[in-house]
Amino acid sequence: MELIRRKTDYALRCLVILAQAHPRQLVSVHYLAQTEEIPEDLLHKIMQALGRAKLVRGTRGRSGGFRLGKAPEKITVLRVLETLQGPFTVNRCFLSTDHPFRREVSSLHKKLVAIQEELISFFRSVTIADLVHRGSQ
Repeated sequence: MELIRRKTDYALRCLVILAQAHPRQLVSVHYLAQTEEIPEDLLHKIMQALGRAKLVRGTRGRSGGFRLGKAPEKITVLRVLETLQGPFTVNRCFLSTDHPFRREVSSLHKKLVAIQEELISFFRSVTIADLVHRGSQ
């Protein structure tokens, strides 16, 4: 089971590189792909998704590239995760109490909800700036 899927991992690694660059510096997809050993086609799609979420800003053209769309302390891991994976849930079907069977397993349901809330809180508390600082220690 993966909480953080491959695309999200790639996005986080690239956002850390962008955070380490000068705020006005554009970093090319080619450079990011080579540095992090990410397939370039996949990285283009990831960066487009991050751009739609306004987490990065892109400039097209020969000298184009990407830079952060927000300060690194304002970009949470939860935001990146939800941008690339959708709403974070432990198990959507099981956590729903609409079905009689699911109501009968309420003790497990309550524990899963608590775990989910803890994970969401944790992912919300960690920012790209935190990842940059942890990586430099």
